[in-house]
Amino acid sequence: MPQLSDLWLCHNYLFW
Repeated sequence: MPQLSDLWLCHNYLFW
């Protein structure tokens, strides 16, 4: 189960 920080990083990389 990924942590919130990890998910946030993925979101940033995908939507930056």
